[in-house]
Amino acid sequence: MTISEEVLKQYKACREDVAVAIVDDWKLLRLKGEDHLTFLQGQTTNDVLALEDGQGHAAAILDPKAKVISLIYNFRCKDCLYMLVPSERQQAVAEHLEKYAVMDEVEVSQPDFGVLSFSGPNTRKYLEGIFSQELKPHALFEHQQLDWNGTGIPLLEYSFTGENGFLIFAQDVNKLLAKIDADNSLIKLSSEAQEILRIEAGLPKWGSDCSESTLFPEMNLQTGTVSYTKGCFVGQEIVARVKYRGAVNKCLMGMIFDEDSPEESSDFRVRGQKGGVITSISYSPSLEKNIALAFINKKHRAPGTRLNVEVEEKSFKATTSLLPFYQLKSEIDEAEGLYYSAMDLFKESSDEDDIKAEPILREAIRKNPKMADAYETLGVILSRHERYDEAIALMKQLKEINPEEVMAYSNLSLYYMKKGMIDEAEAEKAAATTVTFKIAAKERKQRLEVEKLEKEKAAEAKRRMGMFQQVLEIDSDDLIANFGLGKALLDAGESKDAIPYLEKCLSVKKDYTAAFLHLGQALMKSGNQAQAKEIFKNGIECANISGDMMPGNEMERLLAGLNSSLE
Repeated sequence: MTISEEVLKQYKACREDVAVAIVDDWKLLRLKGEDHLTFLQGQTTNDVLALEDGQGHAAAILDPKAKVISLIYNFRCKDCLYMLVPSERQQAVAEHLEKYAVMDEVEVSQPDFGVLSFSGPNTRKYLEGIFSQELKPHALFEHQQLDWNGTGIPLLEYSFTGENGFLIFAQDVNKLLAKIDADNSLIKLSSEAQEILRIEAGLPKWGSDCSESTLFPEMNLQTGTVSYTKGCFVGQEIVARVKYRGAVNKCLMGMIFDEDSPEESSDFRVRGQKGGVITSISYSPSLEKNIALAFINKKHRAPGTRLNVEVEEKSFKATTSLLPFYQLKSEIDEAEGLYYSAMDLFKESSDEDDIKAEPILREAIRKNPKMADAYETLGVILSRHERYDEAIALMKQLKEINPEEVMAYSNLSLYYMKKGMIDEAEAEKAAATTVTFKIAAKERKQRLEVEKLEKEKAAEAKRRMGMFQQVLEIDSDDLIANFGLGKALLDAGESKDAIPYLEKCLSVKKDYTAAFLHLGQALMKSGNQAQAKEIFKNGIECANISGDMMPGNEMERLLAGLNSSLE
């Protein structure tokens, strides 16, 4: 797959500066009325009542069998709640909510708002300059009103690109964009660029990656979209059953192709057996590889699994990957900082500090969904307070992230035992033993391979030494043979024996910078630090004259280390 120069320009603007897109595939619903929040509490997967004015979250609406009616984003305003839904689901979701709001005072409307998406590392600075208004501190789904010529414009801190960004809602987005970008200098994202950014961010799209036939746990979105403590919601029984006791046969993961890839979404097979379904596919400029979102069967979805993907008569090499493909370095760093802050509290082992540590760890996981240590620590905290169902769920997620994490199996065994689920506890204990043996076998294999490689290198070094010695018996001044034998002896750890051959090189060719470098190294390893310093100084001077920068730079580095060690 390839992308045009224009699309690449748009992509880089989003990843490096700021870009804008008119988002056609999301629409708004507005819910008002005395009971709108309590009604939604039982209709959506996340905790609506926990939202403060101006806050939001991701969620889903499910049917009783936990099939996805719609993926949604909620954000709470003073007297209403805005719900962002896929465009093609706006009418269906509105009708669904109205159907079940029989006994509740709830008004569902479809405001005629379009969506502008601004994203990129400089987005906040750009919008604050345009609107002459300070935006609230960073908080996902944070909602506020922008003051634009006396008119309040709803703004939500979120982006569909994996970058920091904001969504702005307006009745006429084209008119608003024309006012914001009066000089037409802002880069606009085409639908192709938006699709690349979305797939890199690991965000599923309605119609491509999910539909009404999709079982919600297969979406692999539970961490940020489900509350297991808020009370009942439609589809909860099946979601909880899968989370605590079972595992779906397939779930949404990433695939990174070595070279070629299928051109479009398709079923695929692995070794002749059904492997899953590729749902979205694109070229990734950040990875310089073709990537895909895919529902991968349980047998093949461990991160890092190498797959021979068979599509019709063609075969492609790919590696499974956790989502997202693209993560902000700043968010990964923030997640690490949050984790260590939580660990400081965790070490105190008090109920009060556990309460403080829990939201910090959850935020670390949100910022970096691949952070295995945060899952394990949070699981331990929850188990301390006998919240075993939640702890079990976290350990199952940890197994998905790293199938070789022994503590995930051991902790699961313990938590199941605490709940009296003896069979499940024994199964996880056995799995922990199996994984331990597998890791030991892998380490032994790697150790044997290293030992084999070292033996082969030693044999090759001896062969080379014999060859160089034969040449020197004929001509003791041969430059290449002296250098080759000296270097081979140095590589073999016989530093003292290497010295005379490397010295001979410099007597034959006084400006041989590589010989200066290796002679200095041989003297260092033989304990002759003072002599090594002099050799390096002379070698650096020679390198500066001849322009041999690589050995010169290495000698400068080694000399600096010697000077600091001798001070």
